[in-house]
Formats: sequence, structure tokens, C-alpha cells
Amino acid sequence: YSSNMLGESVVSNSKTEHAIDMPSLPLNLQVVVSTTSTRELLLSLDYPTDTGLGGAVCHDGCLTADRELTRLRILRVDTNTFTDTFIAGTPQAALVGTADFAEHASFSFYPTAGTWTTTHFLPLVYGDSDLLKGQTYYYALAVSNSAGEGNLSLPRYEMAIETPSPPRDLSVQISGELSLNTTWLAPLDNGDGLVASLSTPRPMHKYVVEIDDVSPAFLNVNYAFDLVFPITTYHAKAPTLVQGTMYYFRIVVLNAAGYSNVSNTVNQTAILKPTMPIVTSNSPQVTNPAEITFTWHRPSDTGAIGQYWPLSYFELQMAWNGDLNFTSANNTVLFKSNILRDENYGTDTSINAVAVYVFTVTGLVVGETYHFRVFTETEARRSKASFVATRTAVRLPTPPLNFTVTVPSPFKILVNWLTPEDRGAGAGGRIKSIERYVLEFELGDPVTYQSINFLLSLFGSDGCYAKKQPTCALTGDSPYDLGIDVGRGDLGSSGMNYQPFCAKSFDLVGKCNLYVRTFDAGTQVWTVQYISQALQRRARISFAVYMQRSKTQFFDRD
Repeated sequence: YSSNMLGESVVSNSKTEHAIDMPSLPLNLQVVVSTTSTRELLLSLDYPTDTGLGGAVCHDGCLTADRELTRLRILRVDTNTFTDTFIAGTPQAALVGTADFAEHASFSFYPTAGTWTTTHFLPLVYGDSDLLKGQTYYYALAVSNSAGEGNLSLPRYEMAIETPSPPRDLSVQISGELSLNTTWLAPLDNGDGLVASLSTPRPMHKYVVEIDDVSPAFLNVNYAFDLVFPITTYHAKAPTLVQGTMYYFRIVVLNAAGYSNVSNTVNQTAILKPTMPIVTSNSPQVTNPAEITFTWHRPSDTGAIGQYWPLSYFELQMAWNGDLNFTSANNTVLFKSNILRDENYGTDTSINAVAVYVFTVTGLVVGETYHFRVFTETEARRSKASFVATRTAVRLPTPPLNFTVTVPSPFKILVNWLTPEDRGAGAGGRIKSIERYVLEFELGDPVTYQSINFLLSLFGSDGCYAKKQPTCALTGDSPYDLGIDVGRGDLGSSGMNYQPFCAKSFDLVGKCNLYVRTFDAGTQVWTVQYISQALQRRARISFAVYMQRSKTQFFDRD
């Protein structure tokens, strides 16, 4: 109403209004890294508990438009100081005094179409994009009504980042039976900038190891394992792994912005350790005086089941003095290598290029019994020891004793001898050191009646019997019948040393042009009957009897 001297006016129109206060601060401000856009931070909030009406919340449709919140103001401070970037690694309430919003930029939202939602005037989520990588941003909120702006919310902070770069230099190694160990290097960029240029790079959330047993395309990822950052190794083993299966590995790393691109892909096969090398009782053989040549074969399973897996080395051990368990000081490692050396030709061969292996040990003690065993190894560890094979080192036996040739009756010659005093293992050594006797005879010249002195002996001095003139073949049943002596009339009739590379043929048709007969160790007498009558009174028959590896004794008889 209004009045003057004439009186009071009529009543005005009526209006209603509340007594209000400024709104309370916004609640539950959160700032997180966006997983859909790079270098974007997402802000979310809840409405204040009091929009100015004394505790009643008025979002929309209050008594009048003046009752509603009229503005949302976002205040932002950015920094790249060490302490700020460090604490931004794990979002939390900003420490007191870390953010001073005075005189810093802010941006406001008003209830205009397209800015606020249709249900509520305030945006509950806001994306702050195109920020600087590695920069830490502090945020606080304030809302206003018609009475003015309320207090600031509690500040929050977060760093603007990108997804990390991929893990580097992934590798995989066999680390035991059905065991594969993968290692890698951390990313060059954790998402906040190059690690090398940062004193405290932002930590990652985790690594994820992916394993595929089909192809490097990873269309059939069998396993995926999460590893806590900063672990940079993963150990895959049974029962995840199956013998003989090829596995492909790759790694990704996760930060708040998302997963990195994948690392390089590596692959390896899961294997078991190899079975023992193949050794038999015949693996060690005497091949020269005080010398034993040991032969063994590749394991039947090298660890990869159904496929050959390269061996790292063979280890050949020798023991003596009855040490079958190789536990005393009386043992030694003869050979440990992945290369075989051929001393005859001066060539080297990988143990993985052949399946049979030969090693010769010399300078042994005559009469001593030696024990041999072999190991092999791959990345899956060492095999079990092979079967233990045994052989006694011997020398050349002395000549047979009392060698005589007599003519007991027409066209009949009797050859007789006694066991040598030293059978090869020392005087009085074991009789089994003798393998055989060999008896040769040939005809003397029918004109001069002179013996040709076994110049066409089966055991030629040309290195290998196949080179003899005329060519002849070995007629014995052992490769060592080639002879192992060093000079005719000294240690035997061959005049040559045994060579492992000599061909071994047992062709009786192509044998040398003289008669050779072998006897077991128990034979000490031999009779020849019905010698050709054409040779009567015209030929001298020369005989030689010797033990294998022994000296030869000669005897002529008309």
C-alpha cells in the first residue's frame, strides 16, 4: 500500500519470496582420467545438501526460479612442480595449501539450454579436455543461487596423461622342465612423458601377459595373467605348459588412461630334460694298447616329444679303482662340449649334426678296469646318467709260446703253439684278454724255394686295407682286425695303426690272396691236410701265428 494526505491507495499485487542463504558447497567432487579421450580429465559431483532454503534441496521446479541454483563455477589450477606431479600418481584430496585458486582461471555454467541437463540444472559430469600431458590439475567447485555464491568444495587433483607406450624387448627362455621365463623392459613413456626425463614417473596399474599356443596372431589366447607393476618377469610352467608345444607371448601395460599397444611377440617350446644317452656294454672297446674308444648314441627323447631338440653338450666321465658310483676322487671328465673334434682331418662337428659319438682316451694303465658314463643337457636341465659301461685297458700280448710246424704224414702239416705268457693285461693276467688267434700261410716261390715273407699279408701297411694292391677285403669279424701294431716284425705283421675312418668290409669273395684262419682263445693247434699235390717237392709253405694285437711268429716248412 501507499499513502498521502488524501489517504491510502488500493492494494498492490501480491508476491511471495523465501528468506534464503547462499548454497552449501558441492559434494563428492571426483577427478579421474578419461579412458576414451587422451589428455582429458572427468569431473563428477553431487548437489549441495542445502541450496539456500535452510536444508531443503531444490534442484528444479521450486516455488520460483529464484530458488534454484543459478550457476556452477569450476576453478582450475595447473602445475608441473615435482611434489604436485608426485602426489598426482594416486588421486586424493589435495593437501592443505597445495592449491591456491585465487586469481586463477575459472569457467562457469548457467542454466541455459544445452548446457545443463533437462532433469537437473547442474552438469553432474564434466570433461576437461585438450590438457597438457604430464601436467597436474587441481579443481574446486562452487555453486550460486540468487543470494550469491557458496563456499568452495574440497579440492581434488589429477594428472593429464595418455596411454603408456608398449613394454620393450620381451624375451623368453627355457628355465627348466615345462618352464618358460619371460622378461621385458618397462615402457619408455608411462603416459606422462618420457621416463628418462622424469624424476618420478607415474606408476602403472599392471602388466598383462597373454599366451597363445596356436599362432602369433593371438586369435586363441589361452591364458592372460595380471602382474602388479613394476614386476618385469613372468614364469610360465606346468600344468599350464605341455611338452612339445610352441607358445607365443606378448605383454601390454595399463595405466589410468587405458592399455598400451602390445609388445613384440616371442615364442618358445616347452620341453622336458632329455632322457639318458644310449650306452651299451659294447660302448667301450680297446682300440690300441692302453687305449679305449668309447661310443654312445643320442638320447631317444631330447625333450620335445616327437621332434628333435638341440643338445647343449655331452659330458663323458670315466672312473677307475672300482668306483662304479663315481663318488671318489678316482674319476675324471673326459669330454664336455657341444663340438666333436676329428683329429685325423682337423674338422669340428656339432653334436647336433650327428647321432653317434666317439671319444678315444689314451695313456691308460694296463690291467686297470675303467668305468664310463655319459650325461647330456638342454635348457630344461641335465639328463640322468647313462648306463655305466666297463672295459679293462690292455696292451699287446706277447707272442704265442712254442710255435712249431711239423709234417706228421704225407700232405699233412701240424701247426702247434701255447698260450702267451702275457695276455695283454700284464704277466698272469686274465685269459679273457685274448680275443683270437690268427694263422696265416702262403706258398714260397716255386723256383727259388724262398718264402715271400708275407708281403701280401692281409694287414697291409697303406693305412686302409681297401687301398692294397691287389685290392682285398677284411675277412675277420671285428673292425680291429685291421691291425694296430706299429711295425712289421715288431708288434705284428700289419705295419699300420688302426684308423677309425677306415671302411669296414667283410667280403669273403674279395679277400686277399692268402689263407687266413682265426681261432678263439682256446685253440692252440691246427692241422692242414690235402695240400695240393702239384706243390709237392716244389713249394715252401710259410706260416705265421699271432694273437690279435700280438707279435707275430714266422715258420717255414717244405
